[in-house]
Amino acid sequence: MSWLSYTEDEVGAFHPAFEETAEVALSELGMSSTHKWLHHPSSMGVGVVPDYVLADTATGRWIIVVEIKRRPDAVKSERNQIQAKGYAEANASYFRAGWPRYFCVTNLEVTQGFALRDGLPPRDCQVEGMQFESGFFSSSPKQEHKGKFIENLKSLILAARDVRDPSFSHVWPRIARDTYHQAEELIFAPAMDGNAGLVPSVVREYFTIDYRLNARRQMLIRCLIAEYLRGLLHRYDHPQKASVGPLGTTLAGAANSLSRLRTIDFQGVFEDNIAPVYLGFENDTQVQPYVENYLKTLAKEDVSLLASNRPDSFSLPESLIEESGPSAVRDARGKAATDPELAALLVALSVKDDSSLILDPGCGEGNLVSAAYDWLRSNGVAHEQALGQTIGLEADPLAAKIAALRLVLKEPRLASIHAPCRIEVADMFSSKAKIEEADVVVMNPPFKRYEVQDEAPIPAALREHYQSAIKSLGTDVTSDKGQSNIFALYVEYLINTAKPGATIGIVLDNRWFHNDATSAIRELLLRECTILGLVTYPHSRFFEDLMIATSMVVVQKQAPSSAHCVSFARVENPAGTAAEEAAAAIRGGNVPHGWTVQRRLQADLTSGSWKKHFSASLSNEFRQGPLVKLPTMFSRVRRGSLAKEGGGIAVFEFPERTQYGPKRSKKPNGNAFQTIIGAKLSSSENEELRELASNFPDQFRGYAINKADRIGNYQLTINDVCRDWTIETPLQRSQNLAPDFFSERRRRWDGQLEQAVQSLRNDAATGLYVDRIAQLVGLDESVLPPQQLWNSLREPYAGELVIPRKQRNGHRVHLNKFAFDPSGRQVRLSSNFLSYGGCLVEDSENGLDCETSVALIAAWLMSSFGHLQFETEANNREGARSLEQHHLENVWVLDPRHISPSGRDRIKVAFSALPYPVRTDVRPELQNELVDLDRLFAEELVRIKVCSDADALLLEVWDRLHDLHEERNH
Repeated sequence: MSWLSYTEDEVGAFHPAFEETAEVALSELGMSSTHKWLHHPSSMGVGVVPDYVLADTATGRWIIVVEIKRRPDAVKSERNQIQAKGYAEANASYFRAGWPRYFCVTNLEVTQGFALRDGLPPRDCQVEGMQFESGFFSSSPKQEHKGKFIENLKSLILAARDVRDPSFSHVWPRIARDTYHQAEELIFAPAMDGNAGLVPSVVREYFTIDYRLNARRQMLIRCLIAEYLRGLLHRYDHPQKASVGPLGTTLAGAANSLSRLRTIDFQGVFEDNIAPVYLGFENDTQVQPYVENYLKTLAKEDVSLLASNRPDSFSLPESLIEESGPSAVRDARGKAATDPELAALLVALSVKDDSSLILDPGCGEGNLVSAAYDWLRSNGVAHEQALGQTIGLEADPLAAKIAALRLVLKEPRLASIHAPCRIEVADMFSSKAKIEEADVVVMNPPFKRYEVQDEAPIPAALREHYQSAIKSLGTDVTSDKGQSNIFALYVEYLINTAKPGATIGIVLDNRWFHNDATSAIRELLLRECTILGLVTYPHSRFFEDLMIATSMVVVQKQAPSSAHCVSFARVENPAGTAAEEAAAAIRGGNVPHGWTVQRRLQADLTSGSWKKHFSASLSNEFRQGPLVKLPTMFSRVRRGSLAKEGGGIAVFEFPERTQYGPKRSKKPNGNAFQTIIGAKLSSSENEELRELASNFPDQFRGYAINKADRIGNYQLTINDVCRDWTIETPLQRSQNLAPDFFSERRRRWDGQLEQAVQSLRNDAATGLYVDRIAQLVGLDESVLPPQQLWNSLREPYAGELVIPRKQRNGHRVHLNKFAFDPSGRQVRLSSNFLSYGGCLVEDSENGLDCETSVALIAAWLMSSFGHLQFETEANNREGARSLEQHHLENVWVLDPRHISPSGRDRIKVAFSALPYPVRTDVRPELQNELVDLDRLFAEELVRIKVCSDADALLLEVWDRLHDLHEERNH
């Protein structure tokens, strides 16, 4: 019986299994009284939470961070290694002073240990003696596997506890790097390309990047892999281990080994008739010396022995990928590797029958075909049969070779000619028969817009090749319109080519289901398929530079029933769901923990945006009682109206400006505030009026704010409210008149306001301004009635809380300290702001006054809990967040009366430390001061039982908030 399965829940199955064995390891080492394992430890000011940490019990200092994954591919993934490295970096202060910051990634089969090393990437941080292979879930007996893992874990613990100066492992990266370096010295010869003619030249030249260099590299890589595989055959005691001799140092020896390895189970790795290619270069003076010199290098390194003995021998495929060149070069061509856990999720969603033939028509380095194999093995399919049911096509020969190598390394001891690896060098758009054969097709197509003109723009010939392939099916090309993305042609070809009844699962971006450019794809899916589900997941749970595709769609190529419902699902942690539960979730079954699913009749869907069909709710939902809605905590709310009505009256609302025109005249039978627009004012006229406005005495200047980007802090200052002042007369501040402005409505027009206007006219400076406005602009009471012309004098005061209506960058709200002193001068607002006044939340017995309450409400709104609601409720106006009063009516707030007294003080301190504004271009958990504030509120939510797991709540809120930012900004 196997210990675990890749299809099980990571947190529900793998974490307990690790914890059980980790405690045994501590016990057997006699360390249980001095050290302890911490599960999901959170740290103030740090937004990332590791799975496990080994800590010194007495000091609390960390020894090593451990990140748990389900699959060996996920352990070897550079993305996940960077994630674990980030945990160590973010929590560096918690480690022992002067000791290495150790971290590791494990799935309990494969374990890789690292230590931080001057900012170097993980591949340069691998520690010698901290790489382990403990067994295979598919074939190792459970107790034997567990016992080996415990022994490996003990070695890991001792090394992390005792080694202050670790040695770093460079063997496989160095060998891969040296191989590529020596390949550059080779002279290209066409015969080196063992895949010539398999892929159209326009495809080969774009996706292989430099196919001549690729062919030269492969001449050496085949030799490296041959020696490597020979060592693995010995390592795993393969029955034919003795039949493959060493390559030696001649081309003939290389040809012999390659030929023999193909007869075992390495046909996917080594091409047909490749051995004669090496023999053909025996007398070529430009090739033979260089290849044989490389063979001497392999013999000197003793690669076969390294593969046989080193515990990190499984990492060669990853080293070949990482050392092949900068990832940015591959990314420029839209070739992003599929994250291993997301590959596993897509396969789980797409495959239901363990007899299915599964195809990835653009398999890259093999993450999806690897996941397909793992799914089949986890469902009881034998190794030989699982390899036979897994097919991969790839245009890049080197990537195809690595994909094949990954598959054959799944269970090296079972390699057999009767279980051939079915990875082929091929172009998807030339492989109609292969696609028609498949029961399930899974794909992560290239993502790149045609209009992007970078170092690798999409050639017109490539686009024409794809279009021609679609037209050859007897159909018109419908998806390739406007500023479309190359992936659209992949989807269209695949849907049109797949056989009836086939299930198709595709990784896509997070915009295809709602933007105009992909409406034809939505229309195609509706017309040709039963859409099982759309699944969105976080861009990157941890680090901003690790962006991953953010949605999947799974369909069956058949007409839907009239009652069929499409599942629109959000999943917060793809690795946290068992495969069977994930598959059921999009087929009408129970919704797993961490998922939110809404189901809609497919018959009701159109080619318009589908974004609205995704649930806005969270699995860790906090928007519920005892929280309360924002408006209930204030007696009044109002949108400012200065600079709102038009008609030219802004010259009285904000007199100090650059433009005072155009000229205005009366509009007969016009609506309120309407005037006839005339000629522009001259520069000298504008300058004269600006000079007159600057001479306004202070007593006629009223506090006001006009534009959000002209405010410098969360607390409104005297500079903020004087920068864009408005006209206010001393009479308006009198005891008789001032109380009328603490209102939700403009003050009625009456004799007192007429007196205020007269006081303006009577003052020398302000009177001259009013007169010249009438003369130069034409605005006076003959053009607009006084209650409209002098609308600014009627404007109510702002409340204690001020919220900008429109924001493109950053998130902010403002405390209006002036409102807390009703007898002092007050602030008025332009239409760019909303304000809440008359705070109703006080508790004098517990020391909670109005000013403290508003500060706590503002802090909540600035936290990710408030910010998320602003983004969820607001409109997206061409990338700008636009809030109206009715949006804020739906915002839930933690009532300050429910916050503990000690919590109030800490929250106010955290709020005061928050940078201004909170950034929207960086993930929330990477903003330390924001993390501190969020954690304080999460603790309060747990305390009042709104939720039970603060860490899970925070991760979900941060993920959702970041996704909303990405949707708005792109």
